[in-house]
Amino acid sequence: MKKQKLAVIAAALTLLVSVASPVSAIQSPSGCNSNRLNLSLIKDKTAVQQGEVITYTVTVTNVDSAPAIACDIDNATVTVRLPAADGTPTGTLITLATGANYPAGFTQTTVGTTTYTVATNPGVTDIVAEARVSGVLHDAPVDHAAEIIKTVGTAIITPAPPASSTSNEASSPAPTAPKLPNAGVPRAQ
Repeated sequence: MKKQKLAVIAAALTLLVSVASPVSAIQSPSGCNSNRLNLSLIKDKTAVQQGEVITYTVTVTNVDSAPAIACDIDNATVTVRLPAADGTPTGTLITLATGANYPAGFTQTTVGTTTYTVATNPGVTDIVAEARVSGVLHDAPVDHAAEIIKTVGTAIITPAPPASSTSNEASSPAPTAPKLPNAGVPRAQ
């Protein structure tokens, strides 16, 4: 009876250990030593006016740069947060990729683009967009979270109002020379 109880306990422990250990947690590729994931957020304009459209492009790379050997990243999500009416990167969230894999050696690739039509509150002089990538980093026998956030700002230009004239200036005729008496009459000698 004791042997049977021990066998049941041993089987339960084996099952518990196999369920608790992550199956996919591996250092990959073998010998990698860094999180080399790079995220770029690129804007197509540096200054805009209300109503103009900006295009944002997001690129990702995961390449070695000696002595850093890139580790694989998988199950990644890439997003862009557009400017809000106050100019901060708290506006609409655009998801460009989910479940993406960026293995070591992944060369620069465009993940996606999105546009934003400038619509800010009066007095806002700068808008900011934010790109984010988050995923699973395979850098050790236990996986770790990988997250990168990048921002880019753009100036808002307010056009100068046209030169105005006062209503008196606009309605009064142009000045003329005064008429002198005897003007144009020949003088006697």
